[in-house]
Amino acid sequence: MRGLFPALCALLFALVTWQVAGHGPLRTLDEDLGRTVAVSSLPGSAAQFLADLGNASVAVPVLIAAMAVSVLVRHRRRPRPWLPAVWAALTMAAVPAVIVPVKAWIGRTGPPAMAASGAHDGFFPSGHTATAAVAYGAALLLLMPPLASTARARPHAGVSPPPHAACSRTAPHAGSAVGSNPPLVRLSRLKPHSRHARTRVWAAVAYVFLNAGVAVGLVRCGYHWPLDVVGAWCLSGVLLWGLAQALMRPVHGRGSRPPRASTTPAARGR
Repeated sequence: MRGLFPALCALLFALVTWQVAGHGPLRTLDEDLGRTVAVSSLPGSAAQFLADLGNASVAVPVLIAAMAVSVLVRHRRRPRPWLPAVWAALTMAAVPAVIVPVKAWIGRTGPPAMAASGAHDGFFPSGHTATAAVAYGAALLLLMPPLASTARARPHAGVSPPPHAACSRTAPHAGSAVGSNPPLVRLSRLKPHSRHARTRVWAAVAYVFLNAGVAVGLVRCGYHWPLDVVGAWCLSGVLLWGLAQALMRPVHGRGSRPPRASTTPAARGR
């Protein structure tokens, strides 16, 4: 199930590429939709502002700032605090390495506004869309790491919890119900998790709306066809999935090994 998302992105990209390169019926509908959006009532200044959010001069500095914050936050809490930032930088560098060859291979002509300006081909997939999706998505993953990475939180390498810590988690105090925690303690443990989950949801919603705005702006200004945007989203999804997998990998300190499971038999209760 872990590889289902990139597989779906690759399948959708193959379908869209086939229709665009083969002048299929989906490409005809795509160009009709693009012309309709280009003459819509959305103000041109707002559309240009949204389209500019996909420029590398805007999106990449946001990612660089997120990389700096990520290193500072992880500096004293985790080994190799620079590693997530390196993964994000490599993911961003993969955007032109993937987009440019596909553009040259497909050679799709642009909307009428771009043809009039002298640009004739190389519009599928959209580089601005991929830049925005990967840069803002990577920044989001750096500032709010995937849940699996936080769930794998563990003590420092080479340091195992003291024996009495395990006993204190399992042995109830005298006068307390067996296997139960006070209600206030349970609530205090749940509130931070629910708050973080709510923050993640709102951040994901903002990310979706931001990229949707970039897409609308590009099509409204006549810079790209809608399927150019969809193809870029598919490739960006694969890249961001790879980044998320890299961020979820446990990182150990230099020369350290994961703690081994204890082979000492547990003491029997008296």
